[in-house]
Amino acid sequence: MKTVKNLILLMLIIASAGCEEEFDPKSQFLERYSLNLIIQADTTTHIAILKRSYNVEGYDPYQNTVDPAVLNADIRLWRDDEVYTFKDSIIARYDTSRYNTPVHFYYLNDFSPVPGEVLQIKVELNNGKKLTASTKVPLDIDVNYGSNIIIPSETDKSAIGWSSRESGNYYVSRLKIYYKKNDGVKDLFLTKNIPLDYKTVKNETVPVYALVSKTQMCSFKNDDLTKAMREISEGDENKSRYTVLGGSVEVLVLDNNLSTYYTSTHANIDELSVNLDQSDFSNIQGGYGLFASYIKNRINLVFLPAYVTTFGYSTLP
Repeated sequence: MKTVKNLILLMLIIASAGCEEEFDPKSQFLERYSLNLIIQADTTTHIAILKRSYNVEGYDPYQNTVDPAVLNADIRLWRDDEVYTFKDSIIARYDTSRYNTPVHFYYLNDFSPVPGEVLQIKVELNNGKKLTASTKVPLDIDVNYGSNIIIPSETDKSAIGWSSRESGNYYVSRLKIYYKKNDGVKDLFLTKNIPLDYKTVKNETVPVYALVSKTQMCSFKNDDLTKAMREISEGDENKSRYTVLGGSVEVLVLDNNLSTYYTSTHANIDELSVNLDQSDFSNIQGGYGLFASYIKNRINLVFLPAYVTTFGYSTLP
């Protein structure tokens, strides 16, 4: 009994001592800097966002009303011995609920990355702080089925595959139909996105137009293709005004940095999982953020004329 009493007394002493120390969820504030820049191979204009950390008196970060953008930084991009300097600019802010100053950013024009090359970014701030990072632009993919793919297939699904000389990359695939519509005066050239999948969100079925996957293949149900074809002229009785020009699968190849970022934020997550400790990936030396690159490949699709005409549309001769 005495042992039990001593144990209870010890627990009370520990609990009492623990209550005397105030718990503060805030640690000592250290100013940090973040750089986010993704080099896109399908454009010659590239945008960099540079920000700093900030502190507030309380615990609510939304109390801060001063834009944490970092101004007057020297941002340079290296490709071998070539150096490209970013310029700074501003645009109007549409959402002024928190910040009422313009959005500040840095941009680089007339730069086209080359697949397989290594790019380096260097940032120097007015206070002497430096941020550096590098990315290797992904290589182009090789299509498994030649230059043109005929769809739909005779099975319930159509699939398009490719191969790569690199390993570990993730891919974003998007399926599109290209068509034109005559409005009585001129031809309008339009694009229709085809869902690659459907998911249930809050008891509603919503389309998914882009999928991120390590699988070197894009597949879709022929029924979903048919539904998208019908939606092209939905509400219009004059189907002859529409001409289907073709289609494509756009495949974005993510570099190692983007692929690692995706896996760090989406790995081991399913419908029954709750991630309480999400990874905070960064490849910026001297700070935080992401410097990455991706390239875009296009796989041409040819629709069977007999399939297109069932909707009342025309095809190219």
